[in-house]
Amino acid sequence: MTPRIRYLPFDVIDHVLWFLLRSDPPPGISRRKWRIQQLDVLSLISRDWMLVSRGHFWDAFQFNTPNNFQELEELQHLCSSPFCTFPLSNLREVAFDVQAFMLESFLEWCSAGGTAKLFPRLERITLDGATVRFKPHVLGPTISTRIAQILSRHPHFQVIARIHMSNITFPSAQFFSEFISSFSVLEWLDCSQLTIQNPEYYDELSLPIVALQIQTLRIDSHTFFEMFYQRIELDGLRDLTFEDWNREHLAHRPFNLKRIGEMLAYTGVHLERLRLEVSGQSSGRHNPSLISDSVDISNKAPKLKSLYLSGHPEYLLPILSPRRPHARLSSVKMPSLPSNKSTLDTILSQSVPHLEELSFVFELPLSDSSEVKVMAELAQKMPWCSQRGCLFPTFNLSESAKGEKYQAMRLRKRKWRWGTSPVAGIVPQNSIKEGE
Repeated sequence: MTPRIRYLPFDVIDHVLWFLLRSDPPPGISRRKWRIQQLDVLSLISRDWMLVSRGHFWDAFQFNTPNNFQELEELQHLCSSPFCTFPLSNLREVAFDVQAFMLESFLEWCSAGGTAKLFPRLERITLDGATVRFKPHVLGPTISTRIAQILSRHPHFQVIARIHMSNITFPSAQFFSEFISSFSVLEWLDCSQLTIQNPEYYDELSLPIVALQIQTLRIDSHTFFEMFYQRIELDGLRDLTFEDWNREHLAHRPFNLKRIGEMLAYTGVHLERLRLEVSGQSSGRHNPSLISDSVDISNKAPKLKSLYLSGHPEYLLPILSPRRPHARLSSVKMPSLPSNKSTLDTILSQSVPHLEELSFVFELPLSDSSEVKVMAELAQKMPWCSQRGCLFPTFNLSESAKGEKYQAMRLRKRKWRWGTSPVAGIVPQNSIKEGE
């Protein structure tokens, strides 16, 4: 006779909890309320179930700061209670609204010892002026000196490795540089729509701050040239993503490609991965040689291995045509291929001789959804890439094909509903013969 198991292992209990807490709630009950009810019941089964349940009380990865005094007092009371012994060990990110009324009070409490208990494994902070996110011509809220001091000087925040900032105004560029340099292990930085309160103030005698620890940077053109250019040296940068937050407002004019060239010359010494979105419309009077010389990726980023390129087709081919071939570039990704695929194949054979991957999205019409046929046509138009075996398309149905497919599905459902029924005992209406 098999002996009776009196206790379940912790990993088995954890799997059971994970399954039950993610099950669909009954009709009329919200998922949050259903989850709380499940936790209340499961944690009272035994001491073992209680210990395992503690890790599921808060399994989110992001924490939003309190919005009023009541929420802050409740949080302080919870953390000071002797019955509150579970840390928020799953939390990796804390989001701060720069103009939130309670932010400074919350950070003051964190600096007094609340941070270590709340966020023992904190890795990332987000600073956002959320109310101006969709107002590109309105300056974001100014970050206060006290908030910046707490974040940059408190030991628990100094070990932050990832920072995301958007829609914020800093008092000066020097203030921003000192704020960034205070995070000694900062590796990943995302900056968009950052501005300076006093842009006319600039100390020409101040030396640029070296930020060797930053390896990944996501940024827009305005933020880069106002906050970073000739102020923060990025010699350790390996991954650069250039995306304009206001690209929809630049659609009426061609993009300034010279600025991209200046940015690459400043950051591309050790760059290995580059994501470049060239916004704006075609000027109609472009000079391919001038575009190629302005960007000149192979010369300004000699160690580049991976390139993602998106934008107007008028710019893509000249950008991929530098004066000298890329020494290490092996991966090129695009949202879609330009119409002149033969020209692209010739350019890649000359400028990217070590190409191993050309990734792109191919829109398929519903009437011609054969991937094999598409690959055969690409092989004829792009023989060099086909011979190297570096074509890696992702096939999607086009928008028109999606509409056709949706209408066809509705028609099939209607025919099935009124034409033939799989349920025994139900006779379809159109199957009843006359005289029966």
